[in-house]
Amino acid sequence: TGVQTCALPILRIEKEKFDASDARYRLIDNKKTVGVVNICGGFIEDLEIDKDYRRKGYATLLMKEVLKDFEHEELTLLADDCETPIKILKGFYRQLGFKSDKIHPDFMVRRVQKIHKTN
Repeated sequence: TGVQTCALPILRIEKEKFDASDARYRLIDNKKTVGVVNICGGFIEDLEIDKDYRRKGYATLLMKEVLKDFEHEELTLLADDCETPIKILKGFYRQLGFKSDKIHPDFMVRRVQKIHKTN
């Protein structure tokens, strides 16, 4: 017997990069936007997934794409959502490498080490 895996239906991710620290990512199913992440000045302003697409791995898929593109940038977010309990929300972001800020615990940060080139 083999190991069974369950793949997510293929959805398209559209990216709009406005400059080095501003971008919008949209998760598209056919022609419908079912998820979005907005980044402004290195701050994740929104992560929204359509209710019919939640708890299926799409938020993780979308965020992994963001993190790949911003792998050398520090990203910050406010772990605050009216619909999702804070413990679950923080757990989701922790698994993506974010940590609670020591001064402002509702903020979560993914820090990166800057690579300094020497000549």
